[in-house]
Amino acid sequence: MSPQHSTALDPLVHRLVGEIEERGLAREQVSLDAGLGKDTIGSWARGQRTPNIGNLRAALQVVGCAIDCTPLDCTSFRNPR
Repeated sequence: MSPQHSTALDPLVHRLVGEIEERGLAREQVSLDAGLGKDTIGSWARGQRTPNIGNLRAALQVVGCAIDCTPLDCTSFRNPR
């Protein structure tokens, strides 16, 4: 996601990566545990790919987080810890 191709999901990807790093997890393992390709989260973090909402939710679920999403807003993030 280069700056000119930024989406509303950017803040959520950044939060996901932050949660992964905070927990000391490997992006690759979280990707695999979420049923995604090994480098999927890495590709999102580097801006090479944009996640769809289902894949993003799956990855967030692996780290124990979730997003509240309405048809017009997918920027709310909650961490039920």
